[in-house]
Amino acid sequence: MHRRNFSTGLIAAGLAAPVILTGNKSFATSGDEDGRFGSETIKQFSRVLLIVGVSRVIISYMLIVNPLGLLGIDLRSPVPQFDENRLSTGNLPILGNLFRQPLKDRFNPTVLIGQVFLIQSLLMIVPQRGPVSKVSRVVIAHRNLSWEPKPKPRRMRMSKIPSLGELHRNGTLLGSAYQTDRELLVLLKPSIVKLGS
Repeated sequence: MHRRNFSTGLIAAGLAAPVILTGNKSFATSGDEDGRFGSETIKQFSRVLLIVGVSRVIISYMLIVNPLGLLGIDLRSPVPQFDENRLSTGNLPILGNLFRQPLKDRFNPTVLIGQVFLIQSLLMIVPQRGPVSKVSRVVIAHRNLSWEPKPKPRRMRMSKIPSLGELHRNGTLLGSAYQTDRELLVLLKPSIVKLGS
């Protein structure tokens, strides 16, 4: 009988350990009580999937409409996915280096560089401060998830790319793009990531 109670205690401790170590209650529950964020399934690799109104959209390309040519990333294969609904450990001396830094800490300070539109299965960034360059890493954040494609944006030649006029007429403004020295954050609404707070 004592052995059974001891085993039950070990199992409960094992289930609670990820929550204690990461501050991430999505390990322990299927979703937040208010139903807004946290119900998504976290996978190690996943396609970039957006929830827009009542629709789910799987993204095929992320494109940067630079004045000197199109830059982009092919997103037709699964890419690393992360849960952003967790505690910041940046101020903890030992734990801060063990876990991935939350985006609100990683992109602080940052510079707003453009708007992000969705049209069909394309995410298109329209720069507002001149051409986007020297980007070595891109992060896409939406709801409580983020995706980090490994390849950096490269020059692309694609046929049937919507013009800026079509983008403003038929596209959906979903969010904004921010840049640090060499990282680009594509922040899509709604998102648990809040910059500057």
